[in-house]
Amino acid sequence: MGNTSFILASIGVFLVVILLLVIILLVAKKYLSPSGNVNIEINGDKTINVPQGSSLMTTLNENGIFLPSACGGKASCGQCKV
Repeated sequence: MGNTSFILASIGVFLVVILLLVIILLVAKKYLSPSGNVNIEINGDKTINVPQGSSLMTTLNENGIFLPSACGGKASCGQCKV
């Protein structure tokens, strides 16, 4: 019985540690991740309101504004000059 209770206690401690780490990550995500909406003004005449977190190239493409980019919108070629 000594080994069984030790194994069960070890599993319990392991689960508690994992649960605490998950809680810490969720709290950190809540306070450190961008949230809410931002306004993007395009050439002074069109404004779009979009949620934070995605890339500018993706957001513009989703709203019908297409910029030329040789890298496919990964911001590695410097062709878009946003």
